[in-house]
Order: sequence, then structure tokens, then C-alpha cells
Amino acid sequence: MSKQKILQVLEQQKGSYVSGEELAGMLGLSRAAVWKSIRSLKEEGYHINSKTGSGYYLDESTDALLESKIRANLHTQRLGSPLTIYKTVDSTNIRLRTAAYDGAPEGAVLIADEQTAGKGRLGRSFYSPKHNGIYMSVLLRPELPFDKIHFLTMLSAVCVVEAIQTVTGLVPQIKWVNDILLDGKKLCGILSEATVEGESGKLNFVVVGIGVNIGSTRQFPALQGNVPGALGDFSSAEFSRCTLIAEILNNLEKYYYPYIETQDNSAFLYKYKKCLCLLGKPITVVQGSKTYPATAVDLTPEGGLLVRTESGEFTELTSGEVSIRL
Repeated sequence: MSKQKILQVLEQQKGSYVSGEELAGMLGLSRAAVWKSIRSLKEEGYHINSKTGSGYYLDESTDALLESKIRANLHTQRLGSPLTIYKTVDSTNIRLRTAAYDGAPEGAVLIADEQTAGKGRLGRSFYSPKHNGIYMSVLLRPELPFDKIHFLTMLSAVCVVEAIQTVTGLVPQIKWVNDILLDGKKLCGILSEATVEGESGKLNFVVVGIGVNIGSTRQFPALQGNVPGALGDFSSAEFSRCTLIAEILNNLEKYYYPYIETQDNSAFLYKYKKCLCLLGKPITVVQGSKTYPATAVDLTPEGGLLVRTESGEFTELTSGEVSIRL
């Protein structure tokens, strides 16, 4: 915990020196404890410079994940309570699902600086290197039929697109059903995992996982059907991960609770359709081991993708059974 407190102070004074004596006095630590924490933070990859007689300062390029920085821009009433940040986890979805079984409340948010086993749709992995992205999961406990769960993924996609527009000025698009693209490169993936009660079949909870690539993708492995991209590839504007996290959560609360209360999806589905990059374009439908060419025609009121096959037949695709390649 002392490391996080030191990191928070250095973040607040970013670019300016803070002496070891000042850090020790502010945080009630020994000078030795300060030095040990600084060394540990450096080993974790934080760019902390030190100078005899001056102290320590955090390089201005450092984008630390801090709860205080997120909350400074968070305007939610329910989402983000509690909000937990980890250095490294296997998967934020796995960790938050475990917490949900232990009684974690709706609105709990879990964020990691790195995932070692990040999860993607259809059993794929989501590459999540440290200091390079946003990897977070949100716990929801909606009164919602199981066959409407995909709307939470679609709603979340709109939230991410609008947050990226607000924070960076970039205008990404959505690839049905859960990917956010810019110039054909995948910036973000969204995975919603639901659990139902065994006997009643009632929805117990949903964990919505959101992964956004922020920094470089030069070392990324090849992705199935996608070329990886990151916000840093398209924008030189400075922004923090914490600001983007807060904006995503602000948007999620804005769209989620009205939808759950009214079951009216028109507000976000209209925006989702406007952001789709597929409509009117030739695509490849991947259905298990079967693939076939088609043209994306429209988004249906139930969130399905209406396509026209080469034979002229119209088919509605549902998110649980297919994948799409541009």
C-alpha cells in the first residue's frame, strides 16, 4: 500500500522533484521504506528519476492507474463502488466473477494494469501487456431476460466509442458485435459473461469486460481475423487512462440504468447502428467451421445483423453463433 501512496504523491507532483524526506513525512514512513518502495516501482516499469539532494520525480510520460485520478473525473452514483485496481491479474472478468459469487454489489469495478490470461469472445485470448491499456470489468445485476444480455455488450460498445471521442477526439467505429475499430484496426474488445441461478433460470449477474489498447501494438501477437491497433497509433494528444476509464463508466451509468428500468433499447441502439462499420459492405460470415460471403444490410431491432447471401437470401445473424470478418 505504501507504494501506491508514494506513486500517488509523485503523480500529483509529476515532473517535479519530491525529496525522500518529504515523502517519508507526508506518508509516515521511514526513509528506508520510501527507498524500497521507489525501487520496487522502478522494477515494475514506472519511470521514476532520482537525483541526490533533490529526491524523486515521476516522468511526465508515465500514465499511472490511480483510484484518486479516476474518481476526480467520475460522476456516477452507482458504478465504481467499490473500485479496485490491481497491478497484475489473470483476468479481470475471472476475478470480478469470483467477487460476485462472494456477494460483491452491482457497480463494483475491477481494473488491472496487466492481464496474464485476458479473455476474448469465443474462447479467444485478449493480449494485455502492462502499462499499455485499459483492462477492466464491471459487475451488473440487472433484472433482464437472459436473451437480452447481448444488449449490454452493444450498450457498452457505444459507451466506449463516445468516451474515446470525448477524451481523444478520435472517431472509432463498431464491428458487430463487440469490437471497436479505427481504420480497420482493433482498438477494443468487449466480453459480457452472464451467470444464471440453476433452478429458476433467473439471471444472477453479468460481468462486462472492456479492454482498450492505449500504447504501442508493435509487439502484439497476430490476432484471429483482426489487425491490432491502439489509440496511441492514431493520436499524439496527451490523455490519461484514468480519464478514459472514468468517461467510460460515466457513459455506462447514463445508458445502463434507463435501459434496465424501461427495457427500451432505442437510445443506444440508434447510436450503435450509426457507429457500425459493416453496413452495405461485403463481409465473411464465420459460423463454426463454415464460412460464406455475404453483404451486411441492416441492424435488426433485436440487435441481430441482417445479411444478404450471394443467392439473394436474407438471414439474421445472432451474436452467439457467428463471427464476422471484413
